[in-house]
Amino acid sequence: MYKFVLKYPPSVSTLPIRLLSSKEKLKGYVFPEVVRKSIQALIVSLEKNLVIAYERLKLALDRHLNKENCYEEQLKRLEQMRIQKLKRNQDMSMLKTSAERLLPYFFRGKVVQGFGRGGKLLNCPTANLDSTAVEALPKDFPNGVYAGFARVDDGQIHKMVMSIGMNPQFKNEIKTIEVHILHEFPKDFYNSMIEAIALIYLRPMNSFNSMDELISAIEEDKRTAQFQLDDPKMRKWTDSELFSKI
Repeated sequence: MYKFVLKYPPSVSTLPIRLLSSKEKLKGYVFPEVVRKSIQALIVSLEKNLVIAYERLKLALDRHLNKENCYEEQLKRLEQMRIQKLKRNQDMSMLKTSAERLLPYFFRGKVVQGFGRGGKLLNCPTANLDSTAVEALPKDFPNGVYAGFARVDDGQIHKMVMSIGMNPQFKNEIKTIEVHILHEFPKDFYNSMIEAIALIYLRPMNSFNSMDELISAIEEDKRTAQFQLDDPKMRKWTDSELFSKI
């Protein structure tokens, strides 16, 4: 089999060309014509294949570039998330430090009607303290979730979790103090007096992506409070005489 060097396409080096058979020679086939037709067929085939190859290469490059762009975008998002998390941690650290300077803090207020969301939506019934308790807060008292102890009227002292702030999850426009006492009461105690002491800053008040996330955070607050308030250093604050001085 002879080989002819073709100049088209530039990337192709040598191509095999079919030799004339003895029958073709006897039938008077012209050698150059056969070669020409063979070359034309090869060129047509190569053109089609080159187009397909070009399209595939272009698609592969596009995908690669898109992957590169996606990868860069992912890196940017991860970096933004890292910075945001760092900022949140710094903010939380500052809030925690600010809050701890004011703790322990004593509260006293009358239980008033609230929004009714705690027991119905969040499995966390709360007692809302009246506006006088909110107004008595120092101006620099950080909003957030706290743990400590509380009692209703002159009753027993129980562990509690409380929130102070605007409650961003529900977009409240009024600052509230809501106390969840970690004890089962037989009935509501509206118009009763609550005395409470905040000892531990748990977290800032956040807006969550869903109610499930909020409920999970509240349950975690309860578990943390139950555990940390068992510390003997915390239990000393349950002295009833101390509460009577609030």
